[in-house]
Amino acid sequence: MAMSLSRWQAVSQSQFAWEREALDWLRNHLPDREPWHAWTNFEFIDEEGKVNEVDALVLTPAGLFLIEIKSRPGEVTGDAHTWLWVTDGRERAYDNPLILANRKSKRLASLLRRQSSVFKAKCACPSSSR
Repeated sequence: MAMSLSRWQAVSQSQFAWEREALDWLRNHLPDREPWHAWTNFEFIDEEGKVNEVDALVLTPAGLFLIEIKSRPGEVTGDAHTWLWVTDGRERAYDNPLILANRKSKRLASLLRRQSSVFKAKCACPSSSR
């Protein structure tokens, strides 16, 4: 059973079919009970004024998880720094998305720590493990 719309907030729709498919898969596999919630396809502005796009942010009993979707046709190989994506015989090199996702999670955690509601509630804010 898919996570209900009261727990799944699609801020905007993805323009990419493969991202929509990945988000549908995620929604169909997340529990539909407290404290689980998810927000998808949104942007936030970090403390340096940079716009950051988030594919999915999921609240679980273990904490908040920022999910970066890289789901497209083809074959991927690579290392800790660079991914090589081959689609229809065409090769493209990309930075490893873990690096960007790690930066985004740190920027979002920093922004959340500064929110008065988090500060007043004396909540433990998420921190990146990397």
